Amino acid sequence: MIDEEKEEFVKLINVIAAIYDKQLTEIKLKGYWEFLKGYSIADVKSGINSHIKNKEEKFFPLPSQIIAGIPSFLHIGGDEAWAIALTSFDESETVVITKEIEAARAISLPIWADGDKISARMTFKDSYRRIIKDSGEPVSWKVSLGADKDKRLPAIEKAKQLGRLPSDYSHPDLVLGQNISASKLIDMAFEKTNQSASTCKVRIREILRSTEKDGIRKREKERQSFEIHRQMELSKLSKIEEKTCDASPRKLCEDNVLSKMGQVTKTAPPINGPHPVPKNSDRRAVFGQSPVP
Repeated sequence: MIDEEKEEFVKLINVIAAIYDKQLTEIKLKGYWEFLKGYSIADVKSGINSHIKNKEEKFFPLPSQIIAGIPSFLHIGGDEAWAIALTSFDESETVVITKEIEAARAISLPIWADGDKISARMTFKDSYRRIIKDSGEPVSWKVSLGADKDKRLPAIEKAKQLGRLPSDYSHPDLVLGQNISASKLIDMAFEKTNQSASTCKVRIREILRSTEKDGIRKREKERQSFEIHRQMELSKLSKIEEKTCDASPRKLCEDNVLSKMGQVTKTAPPINGPHPVPKNSDRRAVFGQSPVP
């Protein structure tokens, strides 16, 4: 409000005070003006009307209560908010929710998980009422996507009809999750940028090509880095094996055995070659007879 509207504002507040059989001092009127001058006179009137129509409010409104009744600050009732929170307990469901509902939901969720649904509902409503009373910020709705893709679009469309989301609202994950043709994407780009379809096509091709080239460069760089790392590790492993083999007692033992086997091989007769004929004494010893003297 501007200073020229102060007189109209004071008259409005005095009329409401008379309805509630209440008299306001100059200090109180000045306080109301200081708290509410940041809003238009139309918003103040809307806030006062909302307060008067609220059956739960029976006393003259405080500045914070008038602000809470302004359309942009007007929160939905506890029962409706609980219905949204209740739907959000199912992770497959998509909900359009406020941060105040989320805060009250977080408080009531443990009670709901324990199976006490009545206490969870009462706790939520009490918490929600307290949170929106202390909020002092405009209502802001946001989309929380559920796991079931078929339920996403209907929930968003319903929120648009209720005025909780802009009519042109679109969620990036929702767009990517749908089967949209290339021509549809070009039309969407044309609507957003006000450029010709041919320009949009060229731009899309450039983005795709640059993305593909960036991906190739990235993969090649990763491959080279991996190869360098692999060669370094192999070199380290080779040095460790050389040191281990040179100093290993088992290696020395194996070398000794191989050396002896080599000597035996040199003195042993060939497998298929002629064998030396044993002497008579040796022949008799083989058959268990006493050797001939």
